[in-house]
Amino acid sequence: MRRTVKGTIQRILAHGCVICGMVIVTFQILDWYNPYMDFLGHAGAVLSLLCFCSVASGFLYIFDEGHPGRDRHGRGNGGGERR
Repeated sequence: MRRTVKGTIQRILAHGCVICGMVIVTFQILDWYNPYMDFLGHAGAVLSLLCFCSVASGFLYIFDEGHPGRDRHGRGNGGGERR
């Protein structure tokens, strides 16, 4: 299986979204448990990274949909006509 640079970037961004989302949820739970530590007040960098990964991943997905004759995994003609 051949991976492209664009596919690798999409995978990295998707993993970044999942990791940052889990960190934010963990900070929310810790902040609910101990509000005096202000975990969410110190999570600005993680939240910014989550926003960047989400927007970049969304743009790559949207622009990948615009190529006719390819499915979203970069294979074949997307199940269309067979020649």
